[in-house]
Amino acid sequence: MDPVSEIPILIRQAGMPDFDAIVRLVTELHHQHYLLAPHIFIEPDVNASRQYCLKYLNQKQHFLLVAERKDEIVGLLAICIHRSAENFMLRVDPIGYISLLIVQQNYRRIGVGKRLIIAAEKWLIDHRIGEMRLEVLEMNTDARHFYNSLGFINQSRQLSKFVMI
Repeated sequence: MDPVSEIPILIRQAGMPDFDAIVRLVTELHHQHYLLAPHIFIEPDVNASRQYCLKYLNQKQHFLLVAERKDEIVGLLAICIHRSAENFMLRVDPIGYISLLIVQQNYRRIGVGKRLIIAAEKWLIDHRIGEMRLEVLEMNTDARHFYNSLGFINQSRQLSKFVMI
């Protein structure tokens, strides 16, 4: 048996009773990203986190999954359905876009993120959507290795250059 499956963590769809815990996780992730790259991220704002979470809890094309252990939310995955036609040359197929994946520090590397990704894949299959995408910061090598280990591949690369204004 896979040791990951022996960890007593429940993966389920999030609901309004989870709101405060979800907002806390989203704000925590925002703060971590801000500390890593303040030139990219704005300062964390709990009200912005609340609005983001409400959108995912209330709109049909948005879906939130939580990882729960002993009545505590220890992980979160947000995914939305959108079309991939930002360029007239690209196919216009629906995709599942993972906008965030968060696992509390003390629950990392025990399979929680993997379980959330697998549950998101099942949700996409149920909705007849054949592709999942996400973005990860180049400097976040742990996350890049994690996603690669789950079959994600580099499909394109987003480049940026800061100019003096």
